[in-house]
Amino acid sequence: MDKKHRMGDSRGNRLGTGYGRGVLPKEYRRSKRGNFELSFVESYKGLSDTELSLVDKYGLDMIALSMPADKKYMSLELDKEKAGVGYTADTYYVRYMDQVIGILTIRVDTYLKDVTFIYKERARKGRK
Repeated sequence: MDKKHRMGDSRGNRLGTGYGRGVLPKEYRRSKRGNFELSFVESYKGLSDTELSLVDKYGLDMIALSMPADKKYMSLELDKEKAGVGYTADTYYVRYMDQVIGILTIRVDTYLKDVTFIYKERARKGRK
């Protein structure tokens, strides 16, 4: 193998590339692949119609409260929409600046006017 194609230093040590020190490449931070761990599940019952129309903003507020991050740099990117008899379930990728930091699923029961927020945080890669 050619030296210019080898990662790390001459002994194969990967610490010289930045991967061992918690610095991840830009492609990994922006990608949607990875492991996600359950962070919280919150349920609310008997909401009004105006509150049901603002559930995505409520979900973003709850995520901002659970981590030390500024809400104005967070955004939701719609991944899947699923509708059944009496409910809708929307899945969003949560982005902080350009990084995918988690997945938020919002399940709305339209008959009982209940909402369930399920947030899965992206598992950290590397040392813990």
